[in-house]
Amino acid sequence: MKIITFDASILNVIQNCFRKAQYSFIYNLAPHEKEESLEKGDLMHKMMEPYYGMLGPQKYDTPVWRELIEAGVKPIGDPVQRAIEAGMYFSTKLSIPMETAEEVIKQFRDYCEFYRNDVWHPLAVEEVGSKLFHEEEDLQIIYNFKIDLIAEKGNIVAPFDHKTGKMRKDPISLSNQFIGYCYALNCNHIVMNKIGFQKTLTPAERFQRFVFNIDNDRIEEWRKNAIWWVKRFQECIEEENYPMNLTSCDKYSGCIFKRICESDPGSRDYKLARDFSTVEKWDVAKTLEAGS
Repeated sequence: MKIITFDASILNVIQNCFRKAQYSFIYNLAPHEKEESLEKGDLMHKMMEPYYGMLGPQKYDTPVWRELIEAGVKPIGDPVQRAIEAGMYFSTKLSIPMETAEEVIKQFRDYCEFYRNDVWHPLAVEEVGSKLFHEEEDLQIIYNFKIDLIAEKGNIVAPFDHKTGKMRKDPISLSNQFIGYCYALNCNHIVMNKIGFQKTLTPAERFQRFVFNIDNDRIEEWRKNAIWWVKRFQECIEEENYPMNLTSCDKYSGCIFKRICESDPGSRDYKLARDFSTVEKWDVAKTLEAGS
């Protein structure tokens, strides 16, 4: 029996470019230093987890809480203050510049004040799970997921995806992550929790929540589409051939591997070793394995 596992992040990269997926998930390569926007997003997530953990499920036997408790941050008292202490701790551990950390902490304070009377009640934080996605006689495909927050409002239970950034544009529901969350939880609502870092906008403009309804037919359509892509990537692995998608190289800020692909094929291994670090294999389900 062949078993293939994937998550929304892996699916995004597979659909973007098979060569990029090779470098990211077969070679497990990442830039030596993270972009500032990624640092900000990581730090905000490190603060949101203890904040909502204290407000809702009060589950403290997690990797983040065990580390915080060992560092002296106890899950008692004001959730906002404990989360800020977590932010200061992780900013030092992750070597995030002080100016960047201070900006993230300020936005977090403003976020908490804006949602002081939040109508959504937290049920679970950083929920990790796996679900059988597709099965054939000799094949199983497993979908792994890690959800930032699950909350309820009235009779609606929905997953939340925290998104940070400076861009101002309304999101759409055509997202592997959004639809995958709905598939994972057998639900039809997903909340995109936008946390803007714009300095000139009001809190109401920076902090917005977009609630999408994704019906079961769309979820099934997404599932079948994902199966096709995952199978094609498995073929790439077995054939050791990873075709490039040249239409993706300059999208957004550009692929992190574009300079590699622009270079002579014979020099690429050297440049990959020079410009990138080998990191731990990406696996959102490792938390499940650690707790089993």
